Amino acid sequence: MGFARGKRVFEEYGYVLDFVEEGRVLSRVGRPVHSPYAQLLGEDYFTLLEVSLFPHVRLGPKDRVFIGKGDRPQVKNVLGRIRYSELTPQARFMLPEVAEFIIVKNEPRFIDLLNNLQSISPKMHAVELLPSIGKMNAKKILEERARKPFSSFEDFSVRTGIQGLARLMAQRIVEELSTEVKYRIFTRD
Repeated sequence: MGFARGKRVFEEYGYVLDFVEEGRVLSRVGRPVHSPYAQLLGEDYFTLLEVSLFPHVRLGPKDRVFIGKGDRPQVKNVLGRIRYSELTPQARFMLPEVAEFIIVKNEPRFIDLLNNLQSISPKMHAVELLPSIGKMNAKKILEERARKPFSSFEDFSVRTGIQGLARLMAQRIVEELSTEVKYRIFTRD
């Protein structure tokens, strides 16, 4: 989405998908940990991350956690990126809900993205990558967008008749993270 190809980018904040107090074998480290850790979904690039936490820290689903450079009051170490297959069952379950939560919380950013999506090829537009948006709905979306850019999810819904845009975006994010996709809208490789 907002990242430069080939340039290393880092998340500043992540949202909790799962919190584990201690004792699980970490996929990256290969040995039991003796401090709590969490699996997170990055706020900017939807990166899946694993972090170790300070012993006193307890987190709940959807808690926002600072993981950037500098003083991190909750996070001891960012252990690194993980694959969808490395998520705990709880993290997989929470992923669509947390992705939608991030989208709704950052509505202007995602409306701007929608207003700026481009054609992928002469026969396909990036709007068609959203689940259940076929050629007919894509045509309607693009016609409405050409008249006037969308200003909110509500404006999009009223003008196109398509409900649940944030949920559709979240479904696409899960698809991009969990399967091999040819084109990406929201995530990085």
